[in-house]
Amino acid sequence: PYARGYIMLQIALNLVGFCCFWIPPHLGERMGLAITAMLSAVASELVVSSSLPNAAEITWFSTFSLISMFFAILVLFQSTIVIYLFHLTE
Repeated sequence: PYARGYIMLQIALNLVGFCCFWIPPHLGERMGLAITAMLSAVASELVVSSSLPNAAEITWFSTFSLISMFFAILVLFQSTIVIYLFHLTE
């Protein structure tokens, strides 16, 4: 159930986040899509982490979660820089 419910959801949210790079920088939806993808990843992480047992060591599941969160934050950061540079050159 975790592979279908959480891992596929995180992969889909990362793909949606990367889709914001196809939106032109002058549209506000680009930043909105990046923020929504990141907040959805955080919300799903909170829901799943509350149902998992506590473990002292780092599991592959927590590593996957950290990498997925890193990609979501990276997309948001890059979108912010691109929009800033786009409006700086106007």
